[in-house]
Formats: sequence, structure tokens, C-alpha cells
Amino acid sequence: MQKFDAIIFWCEFPEKIPLRRMRLIDFPCEVYVAAKDRKEYVFWGKKVKQKNVRVGVWPTLSFHEGYWFSKYITREAIDKLKEFDGIDVKIDIEPPIPYTSSLFQRFSLIRLIRDCMRGTWGMKERNKAYLWSVIRGLKSKKIFVSGFPLPNILSKSYGDDMKEMHPRFFRNYFLYSTFFKNCVLRELVMWYYKWFVKIRKKQHAKDKLYFAIGCVGTGVFSTEPVYGNVVDFERDLDRFLEWGVRNLVVFNLEGVLEKKDAEAWMNALKKRCTAFSVGSGV
Repeated sequence: MQKFDAIIFWCEFPEKIPLRRMRLIDFPCEVYVAAKDRKEYVFWGKKVKQKNVRVGVWPTLSFHEGYWFSKYITREAIDKLKEFDGIDVKIDIEPPIPYTSSLFQRFSLIRLIRDCMRGTWGMKERNKAYLWSVIRGLKSKKIFVSGFPLPNILSKSYGDDMKEMHPRFFRNYFLYSTFFKNCVLRELVMWYYKWFVKIRKKQHAKDKLYFAIGCVGTGVFSTEPVYGNVVDFERDLDRFLEWGVRNLVVFNLEGVLEKKDAEAWMNALKKRCTAFSVGSGV
């Protein structure tokens, strides 16, 4: 049976983690905790780190600033990445959260893309160039660039341009099936994901390419659809393996550990992963 070479957890709300359950992670992995500054990262990193866990940071902005990084945000907001220089880092490049949008009340991936794309065309390219110059200037050992599984012609419109990728960067795309409740639509999306994985495997080095499964727990909108049971989660894990995905990201750690049957969810991952070495963390 094919297994994953590496497993990473995104952790958007470390304060939700039942820390006593961190003992369930008895296999090597990495955890990237969301933080708005270095002090917050150090605080949560020390709580999450343990023998099998290497900890990195997931920088986020305030809602008003856009939350994620993109060419829309100010240079002052982009400069906040410099605070995490030298730390393993995961950088989301996505359309910003529409601060006054009803998306705060009702999550819709389609509306998120639509609302943000409408404002794309008038944006100047210099912010995109500056964002990537700051990313390239980081001396972090690991730099993950994470974003939507979209053709580059769309993703570059808000700043996520494959042509800007440096060979030393790691790349992650999230392939969330839980967003699509309609069975027919979900299967169509899964066919697209399968095609997308095949294409991206030709464009990135095997050890630098990651794909994210989700959602296990809710994210910033608090209403994202999530897996209802571990069986559906395992089904998608096996699909990823069938597609030749070697490096897995799970969104999110707090969602797994909050489950009543959290051990079953961890076991689903453990039996599908190949151990790999873990370096020093926080």
C-alpha cells in the first residue's frame, strides 16, 4: 500500500486544541500554528511542540488588513512577514477576506472568489512584486506557499503566481471535498482535483509538493462544511494516495483533536504515513 512520505497539520486556532490529546500524535509530523506576531507564535509553539512535532508559523493578518496575503494588501501588512524571518513558515496567498461582506455570516467559496476577483483588475502589480520580494528575502529553512487549486491565469490575478516560485520553496494546494455537499458536483470536483494533481506533479519537485485534505474542523468563517465521520475522511485519504500524492496536509489539527473519536482519526493518518525525521522546532 502506498503511503504518505510526510504529514503536516495546519492549526488556525491553537487555543482550541485540547492539549492533553497532543499525546495522540505519536508519529513524526509538522504543525503550523496561526499567529499575528512572533510573540503569539512562540507562546503557542511551546505548548504544541513535543517529541514528534516540529512547529512552524502560519502568519495571519487582522480581518481589516485582509487576513491572508495577496497583492491587495498594503506594504505595511506585507512587511509583517519579516517578523517571522528564520522560522519555518506557511504563507497563504488568497483573495483577502471582504471586510464588509456577508461572507462573515455565510461562507461560500464561490462568492469569496467572485467578490474578490471583481476588485482584481484595477489593482497595481507592484504590490505583487513586493510581496514576492519579501517572501524570497526570508531566510527560513522551510517556506510553504499555499493557495487555491486554480489555473495560474486566475491565481496570479490576486498574487499567487507560479512563475514567482523559487526552487527552494515548498508548495501546497488545498483540495477540500467537504465544500461540495451535492454528490454529483463533488465527484466532478474530485475529477478536477485528480487532473490538477497530475499537472502539478509535473511542475514541482516531488519532495516540495503538498496537497491539503479538509475540512476536518472549521476555519476563520466558523461555518465551513466538515467531515461528518472518519470513514469519509479515510475515503479521501485513499483517493489522495491513488492520485500519487506523497506529502499530505491536514486542515486542521484542532478539528482532529476535538473529535470524540480523535484517536480513530489519528490512526487513519498513522497507518498511511511513512516515518520521516523531525528537526528542531521552537
